[in-house]
Amino acid sequence: VMSDPDTERESIAEPLQLGRIFLEKIWGGRVLEETPGIEIEVDIVLEALAHFDVALEINGALQRLDAASDVVRKAVDRGIKMVINTDSHHTSELGRMEYGVLTAQRGWTPKELVINTWDRDRFLKWTRHRRT
Repeated sequence: VMSDPDTERESIAEPLQLGRIFLEKIWGGRVLEETPGIEIEVDIVLEALAHFDVALEINGALQRLDAASDVVRKAVDRGIKMVINTDSHHTSELGRMEYGVLTAQRGWTPKELVINTWDRDRFLKWTRHRRT
């Protein structure tokens, strides 16, 4: 369990500075009834995402319960970009997108903040900006 805000901030800063486009598995790889997640200071993580212009992942896999709608709402309030995905490993799992979209909706996420709704040129411009 991380409890020191400075240590937590430093531990997420390096990968974000290295050009990560989105923060995945924010809750430490939790899988329901298999693996517990880690406790984090959500506001510190969101502060870092905003500072480094990194998108928050909204994972549609139900067993993950990654970014909950209250965390998504806090991210929206800070103008943090998001990416909605399915964590699919087979085409039969692509229907999970609906659950990711529902989480985004419950967090009042506007389309403009969801990077995988952007047109190609806007997305590529943002990814290039992230690497400079």
